Amino acid sequence: MTSKYALVSKGDVKTIIVAVTREDAIHVAKACYGNDAEAINVDYINVYPFAKYRNGTFFNVSEDGTETEAEKIPTDLQRIQSVEGLSEQLMNALAETIGGVK
Repeated sequence: MTSKYALVSKGDVKTIIVAVTREDAIHVAKACYGNDAEAINVDYINVYPFAKYRNGTFFNVSEDGTETEAEKIPTDLQRIQSVEGLSEQLMNALAETIGGVK
């Protein structure tokens, strides 16, 4: 299975690649951008090339230079848990509406 990796050098996201393993992504990062470059998994982060990376957080940069923290994308498990929670709330509300559970 493949994953998306941000290739980061000196706090700048140089590009986003798809790789089979993190090790493969690290090799590409170092080959292209030098030994200080790193590859960071961004499967669940909405990050773009030319973003900034500081203290473990990605910041997308707009055309006017404004930095905005990159949005985190929920994992499949988080989505399922959210739907399950919503389903339970809806079932309780329905039960209360028709006179069941109080």
